[in-house]
Amino acid sequence: MNGQPDGAAASPDDGARGLLAARLNKLFAEKKRPDGQEYSYREVSEAINAAAGEKAISGNYIWQLRKGERREPSARRLKLLADFFNVEIGYFTGPEPGADGRDEDTRFVTALRDAGVRDIALRAHGLSDASKATILQMIEMARKAEGLGSPPEA
Repeated sequence: MNGQPDGAAASPDDGARGLLAARLNKLFAEKKRPDGQEYSYREVSEAINAAAGEKAISGNYIWQLRKGERREPSARRLKLLADFFNVEIGYFTGPEPGADGRDEDTRFVTALRDAGVRDIALRAHGLSDASKATILQMIEMARKAEGLGSPPEA
């Protein structure tokens, strides 16, 4: 049993397709609408198409990418998705996270792209360890209240 429909053999690029789907799924889970809900495929495709000034991608195509059913999306479509989620195209095309030891750096850089995160970090600079611990507790409470859970350890 190879997990393929009708006993089909796994193709050499199945791992890459799975990695792309996993990365796209992670973006959908982490980069949410202002109300905290996950973007719909339609919302993403409409925003991308509006920014591109043409119909460049469909909601169905995005669904297929998330399920690993589409092979070799064009660099242009990956760039459009990367722009929507505010990540570099290398997020999709780079090595598997952790393979080069940079996964933690990537998380850090991604977090610092958020102006609110930068503002909190800059304002915390110079505070006592006790004050920083109190702020971290407040952030954990806010994350729990918003259903985000704890982020990976820094």
